[in-house]
Amino acid sequence: MIRHEPKTVDLKLLSEDVRRFGNEMADAKNLQITNLIPTGLKVNADLEMLKTILRNLLGNAIKFTNTGGKIILSAQATSHETIICVEYNGIGMQKDFANTLFDSNGNRSGLGTSGEEGTGLGLVICKEFVEMHGGKNMGESTPDAGSKFCFSIS
Repeated sequence: MIRHEPKTVDLKLLSEDVRRFGNEMADAKNLQITNLIPTGLKVNADLEMLKTILRNLLGNAIKFTNTGGKIILSAQATSHETIICVEYNGIGMQKDFANTLFDSNGNRSGLGTSGEEGTGLGLVICKEFVEMHGGKNMGESTPDAGSKFCFSIS
């Protein structure tokens, strides 16, 4: 069983760390990653879980974005939650497929734009970690236009 150990996490610093993790893969596809998360934005979260969520979402963005594409990391705090998003102008997907991505009943992985493979478990793990923080997962996608995946931390 995974322990949930929340503490104060600076989202900008964490997102820069995660971005460095994805730089090699992004550079290989000539992708531009822009971090719009405000400096000083903090959340009460489990650092390792939050890092895993962001790495999975960023990894998927890199995987499903064509060479020369763009990825944007962003976050916004409200009075009761913080919403963190990864948006990219990748290949997108049909709505019926997008609606099943966080479902643990079966493998939902597809090949990336450069033939990258996956297990289909990344978003399932993200869903569990987000729910452990009292948050929810949200996603929208348009075929051939891109996707935006967000999650909230309460």
